[in-house]
Formats: sequence, structure tokens, C-alpha cells
Amino acid sequence: MIAKNIQSNSNILDSLERFIETRQENFDKECQYLELSIRDMAVEFKQQFPKAISLSITGSYLHPEFFSPISDVDFVVAGLQTKEYFDAFLFIEERLDREIHLIREEEIPANLRERFQKERRVLYEKYIVGADLCVCPDICPDNQGTRGRIQDREQRGNLTRRRGERGGER
Repeated sequence: MIAKNIQSNSNILDSLERFIETRQENFDKECQYLELSIRDMAVEFKQQFPKAISLSITGSYLHPEFFSPISDVDFVVAGLQTKEYFDAFLFIEERLDREIHLIREEEIPANLRERFQKERRVLYEKYIVGADLCVCPDICPDNQGTRGRIQDREQRGNLTRRRGERGGER
């Protein structure tokens, strides 16, 4: 009788472990699909909303320990007026087929801006460097349509410093 209970408990534990592993695998696949959907949406967003200065992700999506399959995704956009903002909200929500929050960067209180700058992932951002307009490489690694090649913020800083050292010449 005791051996039967031990065997039964062992089978239950094995089933529970398989269930947890399968659930984790499904969650990982869903997150991968969401990541690809976000990248595709960001490329379309750049084309659909050319006045947007940036589009970033923030919130639980950046923290896997807090993100779940039912979590919303928080985005921050800069450079859009009210009507464009609502169009952008509907655009993103429709493309991702999930609940989102969209915040205008201009409306983030000054005391929270520094924290936001540190805790965001930029999907799209325009940089003005001299006469060049550069696009975030996360979406357009070859920076098509721009004259500058700036791969990330660190290089952008280096370019700015080099240009300053050479008196602004290219």
C-alpha cells in the first residue's frame, strides 16, 4: 500500500513537472512571437508615423520576472500630436492584438524622465547630428535613407566628440 502511494505521488510529480515545462516552453514561444511582432510593428510604425521622434518599450515587458502572457505592453512615443497619438495607439494595439498602454514622452513628469531614460528599450529613434537624420539600428541596421551611420548612443557620442575635435568638419 505504501509503495503504491509513493508510486502514485511520483507519477503526480512527474506529470506536474511536465506540465510546468510545457507551460514554460509555450510562454517562451509566445514571448518570441511577441518580440517578432513588436519588431515588425515598429518598422511599420516608422513608415506610418514619420513625425514620431521615438518609440520605446518600458514596463513589465522589460522584466521577465513580472511579465506574463496576459500582461499589457507599455510603449512611449515622442513627437506626435493628439490625433496622431490616438491613431498610433490604435495602430499598435491592432498590430499586436493585445492590450497596450501608450504614453506621450512629453507628458512624463520631469522627476520621472531620468528613470524612464534608463529603463526603456528604444525601438525607433531619430537622431539629428548636424544635417544628418539617423534611425535607430534596432529597426534599420543599414540606416537606409540617411547619410550618417550611427550604430548606438555610445557611437553617437563618439561621433559628436570627434566632430567637435575637428571643428565640426566631417
